[in-house]
Amino acid sequence: MSDIWNNNTGVAVNPNDAVSFAGAGQIYNADLFGGLVITKEKVNSLFQFRKTDASRAFAEILTNLDEDGKIGSTMAFLVTHLGIRIFKLDGTVWTPAEAAAVKHLLAASLVEVNYGANKTKVGEFSGQHFLAPVDFVVSDNTATAAAANAGSAGSSFIKLSEKIQIQKNLQIGGSVRFAVDVPTILWSDDGGTTVKPKFGFTVHMYGVKKVDA
Repeated sequence: MSDIWNNNTGVAVNPNDAVSFAGAGQIYNADLFGGLVITKEKVNSLFQFRKTDASRAFAEILTNLDEDGKIGSTMAFLVTHLGIRIFKLDGTVWTPAEAAAVKHLLAASLVEVNYGANKTKVGEFSGQHFLAPVDFVVSDNTATAAAANAGSAGSSFIKLSEKIQIQKNLQIGGSVRFAVDVPTILWSDDGGTTVKPKFGFTVHMYGVKKVDA
């Protein structure tokens, strides 16, 4: 009698969650990246703005985060590789002087990745890792074009010995530090009087994304 009474009350004890999608979502290869517009600042924060931030120039080129400073609440990420990219934002042709300045800055860069409210460090990478053993830029006699660096290509990604696991809804951050003054040619057209967005610097974490739905 007690069993019948309990089954007809309309009250369930510890009910299962409602599920709209079968299984546990999706798992696929993906990028997680964040970056900055190169300015004269020698210390720059990473992963602190979202791709839809209208107050940030080139936000959607510099990051694919949906939230400021944190991973999504319905996704987790396993980072297997890390890479650095430096590129022009104005779409103009590179000059030899710009290429040399970028290589100089890359050699002097240090990238740190952290997560959690206490900013636990989970990675530290030198930009020198992405340079060739002998790295150079040369120009023609008119100084108008950079010659191809045949045989001097550096690595495009670091394969991590210890994978970085980023759980759902976790705060993520980091920094890019330059050990030298940022060459003026990378952020100004008038010798440093005016700051202009000319180059972007991004940190790419490549790996496996898991989403709930």
